[in-house]
Amino acid sequence: MDQKHLELKNELIETMDRKNLGLKNELVQIIDEKIDEVRQESREQNEKLNKKIDDRFDQLLDAIENIKK
Repeated sequence: MDQKHLELKNELIETMDRKNLGLKNELVQIIDEKIDEVRQESREQNEKLNKKIDDRFDQLLDAIENIKK
């Protein structure tokens, strides 16, 4: 009985370890996807800000040219 009990206990531990590993891998995948989403959003926001900066810089250059005339 003790041997059978020990075998069942070890089997249960192995099963739980496999399930935990599966859950950990799933969590890592979800976290990686979220990180990619945030990076993409950040890139898009940076592109918008860079365009605004470029537009403002162009306006400033135009204003300077108009002052020189």
